Amino acid sequence: MDDLIIVSDRMLRKVSVAVFLTDDVTGTPVTGSNARAWIPGEKPPIKKNDGWFVFTDLSPGRYSIFAEGGKFQRQSAECDICDIGYQTITIRLRPSRTYPDIPGYLRIEGKAEADAEITVYVQDKQSAFRLLADAEKDSTVIYVFHSENDNLEGGSFRLMASDGGGENVTVLSGDKDNRMMYKLSHPLERDYPRVGSVLVPVASARADDKGRFFLVLRGSSSSARIICEASGSRNIHMEFERNGRDNISVVLE
Repeated sequence: MDDLIIVSDRMLRKVSVAVFLTDDVTGTPVTGSNARAWIPGEKPPIKKNDGWFVFTDLSPGRYSIFAEGGKFQRQSAECDICDIGYQTITIRLRPSRTYPDIPGYLRIEGKAEADAEITVYVQDKQSAFRLLADAEKDSTVIYVFHSENDNLEGGSFRLMASDGGGENVTVLSGDKDNRMMYKLSHPLERDYPRVGSVLVPVASARADDKGRFFLVLRGSSSSARIICEASGSRNIHMEFERNGRDNISVVLE
């Protein structure tokens, strides 16, 4: 998305932020009539056919961007707009219960405390991403080593240190000049030395007002050990073996 200025209806529009919607499971663009992105109180974006939504002429400030699709849950992201240049943001849409079955992917549904944040991941350091530099407490930037085919933008991860400590992080965007540098949505809670620290993908969801949740975990082997966590008025931690299953029910109460 390289356009800085869009000419439409004989008017010049300055691009403020370009939002790319992608399927959190497969990584493919989310397109079609059901896909949409919006900022409350602002004019609708220009919708492209390849998953891009372009917001123009926004005043400087902080905005909440919302997005959804037919078989996906509604997601949101925060964005700071300034007068100089424009931003690109990737929003990974998480599956809803209508999401189709994909062989090899693990579908997890269950019950937890209402509005609890649910996180599921595989603690597999062999397939995890590794840091290129120490990540310091309160920093909003990390340097991650990965292949040319990997894109971490918009993804949710578990950042883990060698001592077993860790936290969930959300990657907002990469750097145009250094594709191994990524900006985080929130400052880090602790230090993570380059040696021994890893980044593993997570699937996450928020339980509804009745405590029900649903998510899809990608990239786990049939014998993987799954870690489930629920964060609400109290924290719940559960571990179990996949044992070749493609559908699992979990109670985190």
